[in-house]
Amino acid sequence: MALFSMIHRYSVAHIAFSALLLISILNTPSLRAEERPDSEITSLTPGQTYVGTVNSVNQDQSLLIIDDQAFVLNRVVHFEGSSWSREQVLLRLKPGSTVSIVVGEIVDESRGARSVSSIKVKKD
Repeated sequence: MALFSMIHRYSVAHIAFSALLLISILNTPSLRAEERPDSEITSLTPGQTYVGTVNSVNQDQSLLIIDDQAFVLNRVVHFEGSSWSREQVLLRLKPGSTVSIVVGEIVDESRGARSVSSIKVKKD
């Protein structure tokens, strides 16, 4: 009986310690996901034009990173005055280019990525 009582006390103490540890980890500010303040990106509405600098292009996911924000190209994109496939547009975009895009709805909630229906490369 004494052994059962000792094991039971250890289990309760272990569970309480684990719960406190978990609570402290979840409340640590440095481990929380960074909250995005309201910005020009988050206040974009479908059909609005946004001008920014291309950070990177991901061909596999049809993903375009502009000013550290994710955008997904539509299957067909209006590019430099013509209709192009998104694959062809992504091949022509280079990091560091300044672009003007017409944004659509949010299509990837996990990234907050909006669709892009039109893109123009700004000449420096």
